[in-house]
Amino acid sequence: MQQPLPPPNQMPLQQQQPSGPSHEELIEAIIEEKWSELVKDLSGVLEWKNTTENTIIRLEQQFKDLQNSFNTLHSGILGKIGEYDKHILDVAAEIKAMENVFEKVLPVFVENVSKLDRITVDINSAFGRKKEE
Repeated sequence: MQQPLPPPNQMPLQQQQPSGPSHEELIEAIIEEKWSELVKDLSGVLEWKNTTENTIIRLEQQFKDLQNSFNTLHSGILGKIGEYDKHILDVAAEIKAMENVFEKVLPVFVENVSKLDRITVDINSAFGRKKEE
């Protein structure tokens, strides 16, 4: 049966101290190497994050600008529709006024044309002419 080894601090001095760098120095070197890789990877991630944030901010601003343009266009269209509606109502009122005028003037006009026709027939018959058709 083998005897268990004593804890590292009770080992003889020659066995604890290897001829090269100590365990602690090797561990620190490995940790430093891994840390620098992690920092390098994190700097890449941070750069990507900053680029993405800037892109998102730019897109949000473009969206707001587009929304403002749409609102302006919408207001302009509604204004033009309102103007057209007003003009159509004005034209309808003018047509109604013309209808009223014709309603009053047309019977008198027809009556005057009829009178003029009778007068023309009377004059032609007085001079012996036939009515032209």
